[in-house]
Amino acid sequence: MAQVVFWALILISVIVAVFYMLRVRRAGAQNSMMPDGLTVGERLLVILTILFGGVIIVGSIYYYGWKKRFPLKARQVLHTEWAFIALILIVFFGGGYLYYVYVVVPNAQRNAQATVAQLEQEYPLPQAESSDSNPSASQDNHVQTVTPATQSPSTPVQPSVTHSPSATIDQNSLSSPSSTFTVTGTASNLTEVLIELDGTGSGNGGGTYPVINGRWTATLTGVSGNMGVVVYPPSGQGTPLASGRFKYTQ
Repeated sequence: MAQVVFWALILISVIVAVFYMLRVRRAGAQNSMMPDGLTVGERLLVILTILFGGVIIVGSIYYYGWKKRFPLKARQVLHTEWAFIALILIVFFGGGYLYYVYVVVPNAQRNAQATVAQLEQEYPLPQAESSDSNPSASQDNHVQTVTPATQSPSTPVQPSVTHSPSATIDQNSLSSPSSTFTVTGTASNLTEVLIELDGTGSGNGGGTYPVINGRWTATLTGVSGNMGVVVYPPSGQGTPLASGRFKYTQ
């Protein structure tokens, strides 16, 4: 329905423009003293027909129909066309600019924020570990830091290296003809080792033994069956340093 009304307005405007242009031209041909220039009513009619019939079509009908007999009317119609074209350009570009500023840009910003939030949820950034949660890293950094004011230019400062404790069991000490075993082994970076038997903890001679010149010795009694021995750091925590199984010999 709206399309029918649109085309009807264009057709009516064109017909009115043609009819009135021919009427004025015939009147001018009959009366050579007819004044040139648009009257108020004619100016209003030109504006309405151009508005509903189209700037180019209706404006060309008036301009070329009156150009020879009424040049002033034709120029005034041409000026009206220019005013309409300028108004159309202002509305087009101004409306486009406002649409871009108040619609396109906010939508783009919202879409970008939503995309960034989605990416942060799917691919979270790794959190940097603080020095409080990693004491070994802070200790290494502290050891390797050298103050320029106290550093000797002729003696380079060597960073200290922390070695992990280790221990071994002499396999030949795990063999005995009786239930008493004298177990020996080596240890480094330790002053004591903790000896435990399977299922008995520090009983049957198990316990803490000193490390002397990198060697330790433990006398274990009451060993039965196929029991095993495990060597730990003195705290008894962490991974076992060494282990073995007792073997009776005849």
